[in-house]
Amino acid sequence: MVLALCLVMGACSTRPPGLMTPLTSYANVASKADKVNLMVVTNRKPSQNPALLYSGVRGDENHYNDIDVSIPPVENRKAGRIQWPKNRQPNPEKEFATLRVSSLDDAAFNKWIAEKSAKYDGNFLVFVHGFNTPYDGGVFLLAQIVHDSNMKDAPILFSWPSRGKILAYDYDRESATYSRAALADLLEKLIKNENVQHVNIFAHSMGSWLTMEALRTIKLQDGLISPKINNIILASPDIDIMVFKNQYYDLGTNLPTISLLVSKNDEALKMSRIIGGNIDRLGLVDFSREPYKSAVNSVNMSVIDVTAVKGGGASEHLKFSESPEIVKLIGEDLINGQKLSESDANLNDKLGILITGGAKEIVKGVGKVQKKRKRFSF
Repeated sequence: MVLALCLVMGACSTRPPGLMTPLTSYANVASKADKVNLMVVTNRKPSQNPALLYSGVRGDENHYNDIDVSIPPVENRKAGRIQWPKNRQPNPEKEFATLRVSSLDDAAFNKWIAEKSAKYDGNFLVFVHGFNTPYDGGVFLLAQIVHDSNMKDAPILFSWPSRGKILAYDYDRESATYSRAALADLLEKLIKNENVQHVNIFAHSMGSWLTMEALRTIKLQDGLISPKINNIILASPDIDIMVFKNQYYDLGTNLPTISLLVSKNDEALKMSRIIGGNIDRLGLVDFSREPYKSAVNSVNMSVIDVTAVKGGGASEHLKFSESPEIVKLIGEDLINGQKLSESDANLNDKLGILITGGAKEIVKGVGKVQKKRKRFSF
């Protein structure tokens, strides 16, 4: 089991631990390199090591950091890839690098929101990472997605206290549970901020479970899911299918569109299914077959099956970020709210992406609203 986890989940990483120390001089940054600015909100405990910045230990409050990441020039990289530094002094010509880290208080956080609102027309993206993700891993991953996807939202990473270790699955799962209120607090801050018009949520793997639980927390507190929450995207969701059925029902009515990115060859989720008692994970379900096809057609949900798309590493678990086609699909269509329909020949014929569900068309601010509280029928 240990060997299988290491092979499937990619435990044998050669990158050094801790990549958050900024470059000593901006002059070291390649002139053609791009810079991505993002906000990171975390309930991790701060680390005494500035290279780590935050540890995998659970903290008692949310911290805010304004971070700039350098992306290598286009001629030195392929879309969908993170060039991890080989040491803690990256070569920005060929590797990702941290340029700046600024710790913010609540007032400075609100100022950042106001500034980004003016630039992005009030549109924000909250990204929730998955299992086995250290703080710097989440930062570089979101920077890569933002850069490669052409999204039009101001990016915010919610970094929950994952240990970033392949054999810490149970710890990470408990950390996700621990983080429900912290993520709900971030979402509430955005919802109640007058400068915020729309909030799109994009979650991966175990972060999908955390996202659904945070939304349930908001529903219990406020009695509804705010219409400011526009689209919810769950990529390779590591959620027990029966648990998801109840989570969705608990969110009530007037829900935003939920888009699921699933793949039947996701080896990481197959391993998670074994750990979880051989119950199907949401990201493995074949929604073209009954009873799941009828179930998803009855609710405000779109399922995008990317089984045929190449990429995602040995485990096929990171297609959402490593496949250039999927990255662009997420940024240009799902997050930005363009139409995504079952008849799109480019998606179906060229890429092999299959779309099913009760919300086959996703249009920003207009999507079909679930009026009746429904539970999946299976």
